[in-house]
Amino acid sequence: MTDKEIQLERELSDAKAALAKLTVENRLLKSRQKKLAVKYSKCVNIEDVVDRNYFANVRRGKISDKTNARVFIAKIHEEVGELIESWDGDDSFDKVELADVTLVCFSMAKHFGINLVDEMEKKMKVNEKRND
Repeated sequence: MTDKEIQLERELSDAKAALAKLTVENRLLKSRQKKLAVKYSKCVNIEDVVDRNYFANVRRGKISDKTNARVFIAKIHEEVGELIESWDGDDSFDKVELADVTLVCFSMAKHFGINLVDEMEKKMKVNEKRND
């Protein structure tokens, strides 16, 4: 074999190895892509959740045009109390009670025309700049 043929054989071997590596990487990427697709298919739009909860409470008569801030704050207080009661003193608590607190806060915001996601974004920017 000539030096040129040896060089070509090496280049061909390197190219095959690189192709095999890319094939494996491509398979891994496709697998990751499928996992992400499944993960994001389970994602929900927070505005949809807020609307569903709010209108379910309107339908049930829990919220009306006469519902004021005091009513919402009392309900938040009640739900926080239930969350505290569910707490075992360590790191265990009823997740549903935490969801209740959150949903009442979102309902209050919707009732008063506040985009709570926007407000949370503003607050996070403040918190990210804090040093305490």
